[in-house]
Amino acid sequence: MTSDSENSNAIKGLRSDSVSDWLEDHIDGLRPPFAYELIVGGHSNLTYKVTDATGRRVVLRRPPTGSVLATAHDMAREYRIVTAVGRSDVPVPTTYALCEDVAINDAPFYVMDYIEGTVLNDAETTKALLDVPARRALSEHTAEVLAALSRAAPFLRGRVARMMRLRYTPAFRFEADTTYDEASRVD
Repeated sequence: MTSDSENSNAIKGLRSDSVSDWLEDHIDGLRPPFAYELIVGGHSNLTYKVTDATGRRVVLRRPPTGSVLATAHDMAREYRIVTAVGRSDVPVPTTYALCEDVAINDAPFYVMDYIEGTVLNDAETTKALLDVPARRALSEHTAEVLAALSRAAPFLRGRVARMMRLRYTPAFRFEADTTYDEASRVD
């Protein structure tokens, strides 16, 4: 195995030696060596595509590097919420494992399935990549996901209340943001 200092393809926020060892020990079926690629386009948390020797891909998520508020980038909370949502009929990636040992990668991280797809950030890209029937199908699927989220809201509300030790949890309301300009301003 190549050490991080010898790895010419070192990626910001990823200690490939220790993370590779951890992945091999904690994720069934992943086989080294691993290739890591930073997925760009996120707003704060770092997201990496990890490809193993067999071509299997998973995603590793961790907080940004540097000084951050722990509560703003709580990987354990995110992992538990994605795992809980996965128990409903809402389509989310399968989660595999959470690492809270900061000795491994300087911050907690978790691993989930990699879902192949295209990020549609604006109307121009969407129109260029999808014809009208595909856009209609995507809109219908979005409505189905919102309906699934609404059906799962009582379950999710209870999970969030328990996880965050809240006495009262406001009702959840899920809406599609159909305005690209507004969506791009959300932090």
